[in-house]
Amino acid sequence: SFKCTTCFKLFSNSSSLAKHKVTHSEERKFACLHCNKTFKRQDHLLAIKCL
Repeated sequence: SFKCTTCFKLFSNSSSLAKHKVTHSEERKFACLHCNKTFKRQDHLLAIKCL
């Protein structure tokens, strides 16, 4: 298993751990062009319905 070095949560694969590690960052790289809301993860940006 793969362990987060920040919160020690366990993951079954390295890609899940990599996706999780973004939650510990303050950086919000993904912004909605319609409402200007920002997100840490692209899948969260794609999930919003602001139109």
